[in-house]
Amino acid sequence: PKFRGKNISKQLFDFAMQEWDNTAMITNMKPGTLKIYERMGYFHSPATKVGIRGYLRFCLAEILPPRGGVFARIKPILQALDFILNLVNAIRLVFYPDYKPDPGLRYEYVGEISPEADELINNCNQSYLIKRGKPELEWINRYPWVLEQKEDADSRRYYFSSVSKRFFYQNVEFHDESGNVVAFLMLSIRNNHLTVPYAFYNKGMESALVRFLFNTMLDYQLNMITVFHSELSKVIRKTKSPFLFKKKILRPYFIPKTLDLPELA
Repeated sequence: PKFRGKNISKQLFDFAMQEWDNTAMITNMKPGTLKIYERMGYFHSPATKVGIRGYLRFCLAEILPPRGGVFARIKPILQALDFILNLVNAIRLVFYPDYKPDPGLRYEYVGEISPEADELINNCNQSYLIKRGKPELEWINRYPWVLEQKEDADSRRYYFSSVSKRFFYQNVEFHDESGNVVAFLMLSIRNNHLTVPYAFYNKGMESALVRFLFNTMLDYQLNMITVFHSELSKVIRKTKSPFLFKKKILRPYFIPKTLDLPELA
């Protein structure tokens, strides 16, 4: 406490920016810090990326109790309600039309990224502001930021330390009928939530990939999906889908003035 108000955090931030030649980009910040970053002088006005969150199954006991109040006290009732509603919902999903996997698209889960997928990733990276190639993606797989274990008192104390009952990445390569690699997705499954951290694919494949994501949610009995990839989220947002409910998710980015501003993909 005796060091508060001495501008130490600003000095540390300045040092970090200097070490990275003023090219560090900030996102996933807490809402109360937006004004602080704006006053730093390093960044453009925040760019906002529009994503989508879709709910495939009822998960009231997962969404409402963290808000506190009466929802926290009635969590067992919400769990029972989810169970009953999802029995009915499961029948609906079995008969939902037009979301079967594309028969002309073969996919496989891979541990290592193939040379063909590496080439596709590099080609797609030409138009992306945030570039992740084979070395970065394989590093992410080797060193996950979430530990798969039961939450304890220590893990609840720290904002940046994270554990979950279920957490893993999946790399998926997609091949056309000629055997060519036409798409590569990195998926993240955390408890009952699917996200798509990285997506690289040939143009025009969005609908087929969205159908694959839907079927992945069925296979793992997942409740929700969050996607920030521009074109994939647009397809989920604008087309008829099996989701019970969809909503826009906004993610601000602070991009340093040393960088140009291509579209965030």
